[in-house]
Amino acid sequence: MKEKTLNKLTRTIYLLNVLDSGNIDIPREAEELGVTVRTIQRDILNLEAAGIPLYKVKPGTYSFTEGFSLKKLQLSKEELSALVLLLELARPFGSKFENLISNLNQRLICPLEESPYYFQIASSAYEKSAVTQALEQAIHTHTAVYLTFAADPTKKLNYYLQPLKLLHSGGFWYVFGLNDRKQIKTLRLDRILEIKNTQEAFTPSKTALDALKASTSVFFNERVKNRVILKIETNIASYFEKRNYFPRQKIVTKHSDGSLTLETTISQDEEVLLPLMPWLPHIHIVEPISLKHTLHNTLKKYLQQD
Repeated sequence: MKEKTLNKLTRTIYLLNVLDSGNIDIPREAEELGVTVRTIQRDILNLEAAGIPLYKVKPGTYSFTEGFSLKKLQLSKEELSALVLLLELARPFGSKFENLISNLNQRLICPLEESPYYFQIASSAYEKSAVTQALEQAIHTHTAVYLTFAADPTKKLNYYLQPLKLLHSGGFWYVFGLNDRKQIKTLRLDRILEIKNTQEAFTPSKTALDALKASTSVFFNERVKNRVILKIETNIASYFEKRNYFPRQKIVTKHSDGSLTLETTISQDEEVLLPLMPWLPHIHIVEPISLKHTLHNTLKKYLQQD
């Protein structure tokens, strides 16, 4: 049974490869794979049942419908083949279970541009590389790494890091972890030049992970120290009622005119200043005065530029 299932999986991967580069000719593929024409016909039916859009070019010849390509999916050929096989294995359990798997397949197979949802993930896309693979493994195994980092190509820095998470913020991917002094470091992936796993095991820091969960940007550390009070004008208040734009955000008062007074606690000024900027002039820093002065000076400096 296991060998038969593996043969089906291998055959499905092969047929998807053929479809992605052209047409499937059933008699030709049957001869190539050493199986019957009927077997390939069943494979085609399984692909269609799984939601893969096929077009019958002529009797015995199939292709992907125009505009469809495996490159548009978030699934690899191997993952897609496993889904097709899962649907076939679900049939003996009845139509209810089969429909459940079929609906799941349809949602996963739907090309990105045909989905009703759109999430802008990153202008700097996450790509598999030797660096990301080494970081993924280190995170899974809780082992520390040494890495070479260069914010400026002429200035290379060496870091010891206990990597905890890969995260996306502001259009870039970062690795989040602790350095040799147990301080939080957040480093851009595209600036990491080399990496080496030390095989040194560590216990993930719950304090650091809790700080990450409470954060709204990459500009933070685990030492929360500053309390900030903000006044949100009526015309934008609804956004702040529905979503936390600041770390540990809490509504202190909802005023009769619909405006809000918010409270947040931060470890660095950037945690407030960066998410606040797009909402100016409809948001105001009430406390601390020093942070209000920092914002004023930043804006004044900008306005004085030529």
